[in-house]
Amino acid sequence: MGAIATGVALGLKEIFQPTNIEPVITSPAPGDPPDADERLRVILHPDDPTKSVAIMPKDTGADPDPLR
Repeated sequence: MGAIATGVALGLKEIFQPTNIEPVITSPAPGDPPDADERLRVILHPDDPTKSVAIMPKDTGADPDPLR
């Protein structure tokens, strides 16, 4: 009886907590996005936060798109 209960418990564990972890395939995109000059850029320094920089885009005078 104990072997049957153990088998059921291990089967349920395999269903609700699978052990196969599949790797995620990623690929870097070359270049900057087409609107890179219109976006706020933030460059964070990993060791010294006071050396982090935020670069604001130039004001074109046009109304900003609120949905962007």
